[in-house]
Amino acid sequence: MKRIILVLLIVLWAIQVSAQHTDTPNFVVLYDKSGSFGSFPKKSVSSVLTQLELTLIEHLLRKCIDDYNFGAEKRYNELKKKNPQIKIDNFIIRVEKYKRQYVVKKSLSGEKLLCVNCFCHTLSNYKKEIVSVEDGGNCYFNLMINLTKGQCYDLMVNGEA
Repeated sequence: MKRIILVLLIVLWAIQVSAQHTDTPNFVVLYDKSGSFGSFPKKSVSSVLTQLELTLIEHLLRKCIDDYNFGAEKRYNELKKKNPQIKIDNFIIRVEKYKRQYVVKKSLSGEKLLCVNCFCHTLSNYKKEIVSVEDGGNCYFNLMINLTKGQCYDLMVNGEA
């Protein structure tokens, strides 16, 4: 019996370790060694993501960006009246065109929180370190997702220089 429990623990540990280093063509899960990235509560600890949570992230991210795009399209339509040569791509976000970095932590109250960092250009170091960019317009944005509550918040789209 002890041997079975030991084997199960080793298998669970291996699954958790492999989940910690998730790397796909569109996103990578990173760990914030400095503890200064995202709007995480103090004393939150690094966590891992399940496949079900990755599906939930995709749904919540798209919903949040759809809400943002609704307002961005209104701003675009107003500005286009005065400046017909502006392009809608400078206003709206097309999620499928972005690379993403995920930093996931669990709060002391047990809520699983995620900071999503997005950028439209593939940067050479994005799979190893957290990207921080000033300006750049809607090519760079980040937001927080509370996976426990199924909410996104703190969406911040970079401005133009």
